[in-house]
Amino acid sequence: MFSSVLGRRFTPGDFVMHPIDPLDDMASGVQVFGIGENGVYTHATEFAASFWLKTYHVTGMLGRASTTGTAVGSTLLRSSWRHVTHVKLDRVLTGSLAQFRLSALLHAGFRPNTQEAYISLAKRASGSDLRPVAPVAVETDWEDREHLISKWERHPPPFGASPLNSAGESLMPNEADRRLRAPYVNSLKCVNFEPPFFTLELQVAHETQQFFIDLVSNLGPRLRAATLLSGLRRVRHGRLTIEDALLLKQCTVPRELLQALSEEVCRDEPQRLDEVSDTMHLLRVLGESHENANDPHLFTNLFLCSTLHPLSSSGLSNLQSARTAHFLTPIDPSGVNL
Repeated sequence: MFSSVLGRRFTPGDFVMHPIDPLDDMASGVQVFGIGENGVYTHATEFAASFWLKTYHVTGMLGRASTTGTAVGSTLLRSSWRHVTHVKLDRVLTGSLAQFRLSALLHAGFRPNTQEAYISLAKRASGSDLRPVAPVAVETDWEDREHLISKWERHPPPFGASPLNSAGESLMPNEADRRLRAPYVNSLKCVNFEPPFFTLELQVAHETQQFFIDLVSNLGPRLRAATLLSGLRRVRHGRLTIEDALLLKQCTVPRELLQALSEEVCRDEPQRLDEVSDTMHLLRVLGESHENANDPHLFTNLFLCSTLHPLSSSGLSNLQSARTAHFLTPIDPSGVNL
């Protein structure tokens, strides 16, 4: 007979994580995760469905255009950029923001400068976007007489059934889904101008990497200069900011905290068991029991983010289990402390 010693053993299936609005390839910054079964299937889903606005710092470069619209693409052309000033850039951004707000009204099914649009804008919460409404098919006169002409002469219906693939999925995107996923821009301004580079601060929802590339590229013709996207960084997601984020090296649990967790759970006193049942209290105890209280770790981040983002409207105390709690943010690819 012989005995063997095993260390801490786990499998990847023991840890359930789900990224909310994953960062694109060239983006860095705050990335929110749902942790645990309930955290992934309930809290992360509700968080993603709440359409929180995200704040990005978009870095552009003047004087160069590439095949991909980014700095890593092959150069297509170069142009002069010294005539571009901060005032000219602000003027162009103001016009772009006005177009974004107009398109948001159209996507929501409202006509600009109408009483209905005014009432809807007055009732919305501060910082929230206008969620698009489903389009309504309006029957025209020719549809009533469609049965009188031959099939090959009939016009296709404007909102007819889209073709399906072998799996039964629609090959053409639904108009309501397309409007729902259209990027919504809440604010757009220049926060740093050091030519040939400039940085835009953008509050947006339903964004994509191609949206940012097109946004910066479309500034070029208005500025009479070539432009491309040089960098992209997410600095805020809802109420979670860079200050609330953890680096990848900080996503650990100190050994003494694991021991403290075992002692808290294994105690038999009824009073202590009642306290352990309150997960927010348990997270607070584990966060404060570390020797270096100023060093952030996994428990402190779980407690902070769970307090910042209660997912029910009744208050901060409705978070239910420690494994659902919840949110952490890793390091960006460059390894810079965000």
